[in-house]
Amino acid sequence: MTKVLIADDHELIRNGIKDMLLTSEEFNLVGEAEDGQEAIDLSKKHSPDILIMDIAMPNVSGLEATETIKKDLPDVKILILTMHEDEEYIIRMYEAGASGYILKNAKMPELLDAIKTIAKGDFYFNNEVTQIMLKGMQDKTRESVKPSAFDQDISVLTEREIEVVILIADGLSNKEIAEHLFISVRTVETHRKNLMKKIKVKNTAEIIKFAIHYELVKY
Repeated sequence: MTKVLIADDHELIRNGIKDMLLTSEEFNLVGEAEDGQEAIDLSKKHSPDILIMDIAMPNVSGLEATETIKKDLPDVKILILTMHEDEEYIIRMYEAGASGYILKNAKMPELLDAIKTIAKGDFYFNNEVTQIMLKGMQDKTRESVKPSAFDQDISVLTEREIEVVILIADGLSNKEIAEHLFISVRTVETHRKNLMKKIKVKNTAEIIKFAIHYELVKY
């Protein structure tokens, strides 16, 4: 059972997430924190598998808490749930070690999908967040990514793998990609693993950079 800790200074948000988690036998809620310092303390006490955390909280921010927790407890996977949709926040949280970033206007099924995705060791950025990242990264990538930046050319990928790259860059989750391509989630995971190995990238952000570099997505 996946141990989950919630950190948000709004009780209404915490209760909503808690009610959702209680509907599933996959998760065990180990605690609730009202600020960043309490999130740090409870993480050290319970060693959760997943920490769902806001950014703007009293005493210690979600950013500071993420940096501290990832330093002391690197195995804790952190999902940021916030109203902040600025590119700067998204990039800073990603660099601090967050495994996912989702906006508070997301529906509960999407939040549940994000939690399950991160629990498996994948990254999760919902559609809105991915679009923000892409728009912010596009100019930087064109300036900084040289033809030799990727060890492997796009020609090493199959047509299906290219489709998966495009859908990942469009912000779709593994489940959504599976539905779009009429294949199983396990098959999507296999394609994702294989294409990452072929083009020698380590995470979703690098897949997005690859897609931009080879103009598979345009904004």
